Amino acid sequence: LANIVQQAGSEVVGIGIVIEKSFQPGRQRLIDAGFRVESLARVQAFKDGKVIFGEEDSEPVDNTIILTQENMANFAKILAENPNGKYALGSDVDFGGKAFVGKIIFGGMLDGRGFALKNFTLDFGANSESGWNAYTFYENNGTIKNLILDYTMKDSPNNNIAFIMTNKGTIENVYVNCLVSETINEEYRKAAVLVQTNNGTITNCVANVTFADGVAIGDKKLATIAHYNSNGGSVKNCYAVTLKSDIPTIVYQWANSKNVETVASLSDLASRTFDAADGWNQEYFAKTFKAIADLKNA
Repeated sequence: LANIVQQAGSEVVGIGIVIEKSFQPGRQRLIDAGFRVESLARVQAFKDGKVIFGEEDSEPVDNTIILTQENMANFAKILAENPNGKYALGSDVDFGGKAFVGKIIFGGMLDGRGFALKNFTLDFGANSESGWNAYTFYENNGTIKNLILDYTMKDSPNNNIAFIMTNKGTIENVYVNCLVSETINEEYRKAAVLVQTNNGTITNCVANVTFADGVAIGDKKLATIAHYNSNGGSVKNCYAVTLKSDIPTIVYQWANSKNVETVASLSDLASRTFDAADGWNQEYFAKTFKAIADLKNA
């Protein structure tokens, strides 16, 4: 059908499916061909005589551990105790304004599937194990993808604050909403919305950063994507959205980066292309990057 539409000189803007059999390869073939795919219902598997609906079921499928709101209180502990596991979100996880900090050394896969870890704070005072730092992941050696982060950054009394302290793995298709609530301006303080030190790969990410009234940011004290990009690190196809034009995406650039840009508002991204050929995951784009997708479709 898509070929017929294209032969007629028209454009296929998307393909709608009533009931999708996600365990078959059809959806991915369409995505790989560059089409947007939307389904009313996604059957992920049949198990014990039951239909398992992809993003709504909390049971493990194909050795994937599905995490939902019910896991909120022990979320960091679950990842820390099985750091090489394969995880996927089955719903948004709302932390109710509590701190979400830890010392996780992660080597597995965390697939957000367009869902969010939201309403949490990065706060030094909540984690004595991190020394003079505040972070959720101490080190990522695995893959974190298709995820929304929505959190408030509180100033660390010293040294570093970031969602991920060191990335040696892959971070891709992540959208961040971050409110910086306190001034970051002391001599030793360095903050990054996503990653403090990148020695791995960060691709296809957007960080939308806002600031509470009266917050001041010192020179080279805050980065949106990574504070340091070094030791073979790569940052590609990443955007920062902030009204403070002097806040860099990368503070110290000692490795490779391509197509990294800061814009003043999300509407500035509406004219950009977010194609599968450039690594933007079309299966979850409309959820992960909903704020951008809504502007593009307006």
